[in-house]
Amino acid sequence: MSKRQDIVSAVKTRLATITTANSYTSNVGQKVYEWQLTPVDSANLPCILVSDPVESNLGPGENSTRASTHRNYGLEFEVSLLLAEADQTAAKARVAIADVIKAIGTDQMWGGLARRTEPVSDELILDGDGAHISGVRMKFTVEYGRKPWES
Repeated sequence: MSKRQDIVSAVKTRLATITTANSYTSNVGQKVYEWQLTPVDSANLPCILVSDPVESNLGPGENSTRASTHRNYGLEFEVSLLLAEADQTAAKARVAIADVIKAIGTDQMWGGLARRTEPVSDELILDGDGAHISGVRMKFTVEYGRKPWES
């Protein structure tokens, strides 16, 4: 497997722990889907949609020179937290955001796979009619090191 896939797997596994049984305040982690491109049926809510659309070369590692073969990479994640219909409020969306922050905060280095995780943004998602808050879209970047031509 590639380091990128290892990180994606670690993120999905961690987000799947977001349930009230694991001392979180929401159950958005009950179902986690990777690269879900079709609409999610209401019977599958709440859920989390995870994608990793961009990996960027950030340049030499912290302790390396320009000539070094080791580079820092930033793997961008987009995570959508889709709420159950009964929970589609701004307050419940903020609770889901707090749960993701708590989950990532338990180990921002993903078991040694990464150097750090940086939040980028979060936004509330409105339903198609714009009448209800249906969830949250969060973006964060996982920074890690590897050689440019290794996966």
